[in-house]
Amino acid sequence: MTLFWPQISDTQLGAETLLGLGLCLTGTVVASTGNMISMRNQKQKLPLLPAMAWGMAYGASAMAVVFILQGKSFSFDYTFSYVISLLYLAVFGSVIAFASYLTLLNRIGAHKASYASIMFPAVAVIISTIVEGFAWTTYTMVGLLFILAGNLVVLTRSKKPITPIDKLDEDISNTELLNINKPKLETQRL
Repeated sequence: MTLFWPQISDTQLGAETLLGLGLCLTGTVVASTGNMISMRNQKQKLPLLPAMAWGMAYGASAMAVVFILQGKSFSFDYTFSYVISLLYLAVFGSVIAFASYLTLLNRIGAHKASYASIMFPAVAVIISTIVEGFAWTTYTMVGLLFILAGNLVVLTRSKKPITPIDKLDEDISNTELLNINKPKLETQRL
């Protein structure tokens, strides 16, 4: 919010804003569901690239249906800049990016891998600065610092799992495990 506060503060609450918010929430649920499906697929030892290709085919098919239902027609621009940008998005922005993210997802889990998406606005601001001449504000700098600090806090903390009491080995009593009510016996020489 801090990063984009100047744009957010100009927003009027109306039907279009609520539709946009609804689409954002729906997109979040769909993306989270996709993460869980990918983790399940990888646990079942399905090869990553073919599974990813099928997922992209399903997504492209769904978008084609929406496109047709809206009464739009397909077209292709054969200019060099269009073809290069399409290839860049297909290879780097889709295949390589998703393969990297889904591999990360499998290695560190969805809860930590999802923090990578928090970096997307930061990367967008940097690219916009280089390509479009975006002018940084105090909000931009503070927002980027919040993003970096949040990622550092979440991704560098190591938590040791706590074993619930009901899962403890029955051979070990709680007092032995916690060393409570068991004075340490020491021998002395006379």
